[in-house]
Amino acid sequence: MKMKIRMNTYALALPLLLLAASLPARAQVSYTTQHNDNQRSGDNLSETVLNQSNVNVNKFGMLFKEAVDDQVYATPLYVPGLTINGATHNVVFVATVNNSVYAFDADTAGAALWHTNYGTPTNHTVVGLGGDCGNAYNDFQGNIGIVGTPVIDTSNNEMFFVAHTMNGGTHTQTLYAINILTGATQASTVVTAAGFNAKTNNQRPALTLSNGEIYVAWSSYCDVTPYHGMVVAYSEATLQQTGVFNDTSSGSQGGIWQAGQGVNVDSNGNIYVMTGNGTWDGSANFGESFVKLAPSTLTVEDYFTPSDWNTLNGGDTDLGSAGALLIPGTNLMVGGGKSGIFFLLNTNSLGHETGGDSGAIQEFQATAEAAGCTTMHIHGGPTYYNSSSLGPLIYVWGENDFLHEFKFNGSTFPSTTSFANSSMRAATCGMPGVMLSISANGNNDSTAILWGNAVLSGDANHGTVPGIIRAFPATNVSTELWDSQQNAGRDSCGNFAKGGYPVVANGKLYAGSFGTANAGSGQLCVYGLLPVVTEGPYGGTPAAIPGTVLAEKYDTGGQGVGYNVTSINGTDNGFRPDGVDLETTSAPGGGNNIGWTAAGQWFRFTVNVATAGTYTVTFEVASPAGVTDGFHLSNSTGTNLTGSVNIPVTGGWQTWTTVTANLTLPAGQQVLTWNQDNAGYNFYSAAFASTATCTTVPSTPTGLGATAISSSQINLSWTASTAGSGCSITYSVFRSTTSGFTAGTGNQIASGLTNTTFSNTGLAASTTYYYLVEAVDAAGSSTQSNQASATTSAATGPCTSLCINSGGPAVSPFVADEDFTGGGTINHANTINTSNVTNPAPAAVYQTARVAATAGAGTTFSYTIGGFTANSSHTVRLHLCETFWTATGKRQFNVSINGAQVLTNFDIFATAGGQNIANIQQFTENANASGQYVLTFTSDIDKALISGIEID
Repeated sequence: MKMKIRMNTYALALPLLLLAASLPARAQVSYTTQHNDNQRSGDNLSETVLNQSNVNVNKFGMLFKEAVDDQVYATPLYVPGLTINGATHNVVFVATVNNSVYAFDADTAGAALWHTNYGTPTNHTVVGLGGDCGNAYNDFQGNIGIVGTPVIDTSNNEMFFVAHTMNGGTHTQTLYAINILTGATQASTVVTAAGFNAKTNNQRPALTLSNGEIYVAWSSYCDVTPYHGMVVAYSEATLQQTGVFNDTSSGSQGGIWQAGQGVNVDSNGNIYVMTGNGTWDGSANFGESFVKLAPSTLTVEDYFTPSDWNTLNGGDTDLGSAGALLIPGTNLMVGGGKSGIFFLLNTNSLGHETGGDSGAIQEFQATAEAAGCTTMHIHGGPTYYNSSSLGPLIYVWGENDFLHEFKFNGSTFPSTTSFANSSMRAATCGMPGVMLSISANGNNDSTAILWGNAVLSGDANHGTVPGIIRAFPATNVSTELWDSQQNAGRDSCGNFAKGGYPVVANGKLYAGSFGTANAGSGQLCVYGLLPVVTEGPYGGTPAAIPGTVLAEKYDTGGQGVGYNVTSINGTDNGFRPDGVDLETTSAPGGGNNIGWTAAGQWFRFTVNVATAGTYTVTFEVASPAGVTDGFHLSNSTGTNLTGSVNIPVTGGWQTWTTVTANLTLPAGQQVLTWNQDNAGYNFYSAAFASTATCTTVPSTPTGLGATAISSSQINLSWTASTAGSGCSITYSVFRSTTSGFTAGTGNQIASGLTNTTFSNTGLAASTTYYYLVEAVDAAGSSTQSNQASATTSAATGPCTSLCINSGGPAVSPFVADEDFTGGGTINHANTINTSNVTNPAPAAVYQTARVAATAGAGTTFSYTIGGFTANSSHTVRLHLCETFWTATGKRQFNVSINGAQVLTNFDIFATAGGQNIANIQQFTENANASGQYVLTFTSDIDKALISGIEID
């Protein structure tokens, strides 16, 4: 059956040309076929952003993740400058084994630009039953739909892929041509060919496009027979079948696996494949062989078969476990399989099968097994880079082995001993080794990076296991530039995508993932240069001196800015997204201490010193053995302010004591650096107390003004009082609804303020409030300030008191996000349905949200909202909307108010009944004894989320 619905995409050519003329001059590279090109070199030589100086844990990391509906075997594809839904996007495409294809904006997190499913897939419990795999088949875990990487033709904006579907007991494999701007099917044809079995043939290799022909290859599922290794050619224009190659036409097996790599194509259009275990006779059957095929017709033109092919068959030592490399600028190819042996061949005369393999130019052991392991398979195809200093280099990383970098002189490997090796092996005693790719700006060696998608631990052969992405200088792989475990909380992509290659394009790296182990989930991880974060006080406000500075609240800015550490440690990094060396503490104040101290490390703290003078600093520390010259404080010029501070023996890492030092500080905002001079202790806090005696009451605050911001908020500001010698000033605020009132404890609403501004929230609408301010120091209180007043506006919409637009700007009557600790923000332009709730917030409130900084159970953020009468009762309304997920069970979280849990495993999608539907959860709760509402959001699955908070 063939279905033709091809649309005219050529009409887009002129507007796309006009759009291209308006784009920046820098070339935008595309990644439209697996391993970059049909030679399968793995090279992107147009990378102008990433280089060896900026790919490190401080500057490079994960930017965002996109969840998809199932595991991702196919390597992502990338096309820049596409117009989708009326806007121009760089687009990354992801295909899943649930037969889904997604188009995502490649630069910005958010919902898919489009997502289309192409039918119900088969499953690993179906294809393996009763076959050679017995009654269970676990090479795949779950669905088996789109497995081979698609291919894209940017000249007509079409993508081609094969979807394996099952209807009842009928298996069908269908070649699709779809429009990459919409996901709409342009044409499709059901795969049929002599020897082809829709159930048992595994469409594992990437599809290939060459000279108007689509080439599709197949292996099997764990050698479940009957099957043959197959290549089928189709006309791109009509999807008419033009050629069929059955590599064991009078025998069996001979799967074309190639670990997901596509067939190779030379400059004349000839096709090359590597085959696995199967029948061989050199005429009709070509198991365990390199085979050269004619374009389109796929007739056999030449072949090479190792002389020990029968032994390879008997040991399940497939030659075709990985794809080959057509070496650029030559007529040579190189490849190897499970034996770990490289064969260098002349494509003009492959050499057939001869005793001693005399047809091969070179044959040598390229990989070796680790002690205690029994395999050295090559699964990731060789990768190539032409170095300006070393000449051509070829890389391979077999399972259980080190990464090897070989020199190549254009005709042979001058040495079969690798020029450089990695310092680490692939996961020990586990498959499948590492999938490699190269990015560089031409052959500028300082920009050349070798990337690898690898197993972190375990064996991916029959299971879902953790993965790791690594980066090395391409000219010396003995050193590592970066890996995704150096800051795992930020950079881990989760579980390894078997056979997926890293894709580098225009300053970003894209990698697929299997998501949660065996749970039918998957994701796309996007990496790039991290946003430059300037140094600033944690939480936005400098720590007050006199006062206590907590170790956990060091400045923002990251490595080399807010802190400098030689290694990243910590067991409680959920406290802050840039958390390093933090652990939960047993110190009396709770929270976190800094541990893992080491000489040369430092942390910075922005403080605001109320009065110039001499201060005593009391440091809270713990040390099992004691440390001489443990640390010192310095100022912004590097001057040592405290001298070296010794730490006594406390008896344990969580057994706390105090040590003191004196220092002199100027008044005003400044940065203090805590310098670790030696290791061996934990640090919790530093309490600063003035040594001067305060004897003068502060002057009266002046210029008090009040401004109504909304129906529930009034902001105050005043001119600072003058402090006496040795005095530190704070301010108290008083409020009444009666003019001419006298300040007293009964109407005090705030105290201990160090700034000359205050926001009074939680007020009643259409009400006039009167305010006074007093300055306070150790000698007493000033006289009261002038009285100021303001009237709150009338209530509009749902909110009659305090309304916060969580994660977003002011949207009347909701004020901009405030009073939060932790988390991040999201912003989607989705159309929101508010018809199912009473008194909804404005739709714009539901389009933004504050979310947990990282996904996963236990990550939290909170709001502390004050200004209420102690223990007073109010209605708390939580405004929620699921703008990302399209199914239940994808986001769940808990919510507590003042310590009492009010929502458990809450699922917005399930409760609201779908995506982009507003939902309101309402509770009547009392303020705490401090007149506050503390709302804590704790993730269970993915990230906790809140769009708006209303307290009436």
